Amino acid sequence: MQSLFYNNYSGSQAFTGDFNVPEVHHAIALHPLKEPALMHAMYKYFKRQEMADLYDRIQLLLRNGDRNLLASHFAGQMFPKSSSLLEPRCGSATATNVWRFFQAQFAYCSGASECPRHRMKSRQTYAVKDVAYQIVDMMNKYGRQRGRMVEYQNTLYGYWRVEPTIGADYILDLLLMYKRLKGKKTSMLVRRHVYLRQPFLPLQATDAIDTSHSIDADDLAMTTVHVIVPLHKRLASLQRFVAHLEMHCLRNGENVALIVVLFPSNDSDADLHIAETLHNLKALYRKQSNISLVVLDKQPFNRALALSQGAQLCPVGSLMFFADVDMLFTRQLLRRIRQNTIKGRQVFFPVVFSEYKPASGKQNHFSHFHTNGHFRYFGFGLVSLFREDFDAVGGMNTNIRGWGLEDVDLFEKFLHHPTISIFRAPEPDLIHVYHEVTCDPGLPPLQLRMCKGRKADGYLSKQRLTEIVGPMLNNETKVQ
Repeated sequence: MQSLFYNNYSGSQAFTGDFNVPEVHHAIALHPLKEPALMHAMYKYFKRQEMADLYDRIQLLLRNGDRNLLASHFAGQMFPKSSSLLEPRCGSATATNVWRFFQAQFAYCSGASECPRHRMKSRQTYAVKDVAYQIVDMMNKYGRQRGRMVEYQNTLYGYWRVEPTIGADYILDLLLMYKRLKGKKTSMLVRRHVYLRQPFLPLQATDAIDTSHSIDADDLAMTTVHVIVPLHKRLASLQRFVAHLEMHCLRNGENVALIVVLFPSNDSDADLHIAETLHNLKALYRKQSNISLVVLDKQPFNRALALSQGAQLCPVGSLMFFADVDMLFTRQLLRRIRQNTIKGRQVFFPVVFSEYKPASGKQNHFSHFHTNGHFRYFGFGLVSLFREDFDAVGGMNTNIRGWGLEDVDLFEKFLHHPTISIFRAPEPDLIHVYHEVTCDPGLPPLQLRMCKGRKADGYLSKQRLTEIVGPMLNNETKVQ
């Protein structure tokens, strides 16, 4: 009875996580479920499950050869032939689709930047658990009539791959709890090896076009991007940032506003030069762009506080871009910021190309060779978002002191928001220029470890490191 009328005792966290759990699947009533956003999310989840069940029935008819029956009921629609689990023939060794192996929380692979071992991403864990639950549901479909049921316990190990034209293939070793319901009732743990494929849906086209968020190209260009830059010292970096912004954006008539939030240093002359640099830029483009300098006196540098103060200066409805003084970008980035940031629906966390320490003083910052730098997939400091969405998640956590973590905190807030999604992709027109990183020994252990990792990550590429260290290990180079 408790499983049918399920009561979640997690308080305010009830049903805020994954819906794909046995408690939700087996219940006919869920409590407490009173938040409209959660109710809507639950409704969409069950609708997706219903669509998946209908598609499974269609596939079953196809496998049984009832294609003519389907054609009479669904005139004009194309249904693919039921795919086989047999290995597709490959024309060459390079065309072979290699399986990926996973066990516990780790996946093992080859040929990718994250290999040979990496922690499984949440979407991969979700996909494996989802197919495992589907298998158990199929096994239990007539379980009560047959007097036995199984419960999913764990996936001991498995393989997966994706065939782009077919679907996702899995080989899973499942740990199940077998329960006999008739005769002598017993329960025991059993292992089952399963082979399955999740075929992709057929390609479909529709005449219904959602124009509620379509933006005219001219209107898109008219949207002002408010760039907010926290600053402490770093006069030379600011001068480089301003010169690049002027050359690539302001001279081309881009609608961009710049807000610099300055934490004063002990060098009053440097701070004065910073103010003069921004004053001169403002005088040149007074009619075109809004250039502002905010000074936060008598406070240690706090990036979260600087971004929050800068956001308060932006009018309601403003499109904001949280940047750093070490960044360089072109007008193409501004266009993609406008395209990829949707008010109330989507924020844009671009993946930044981070330079390695250059071998010489001169370098083409927009050269994306693997020896020059790498895309920093685990950096979340750069984001474009609307002022209302920033306020909706509670803004930045200004209590975080020192280097790092404030960006991760904001990212996780959007990650758990019920209506705002995250768009994340490599951005070739956004470059983080190399600079020396100094890690304060007084930082909390987690922030200190992250800072040291970031520092080590920016020295040089793995290939260059191999070229230097390899001969040393082989005694081919004398260490001076």
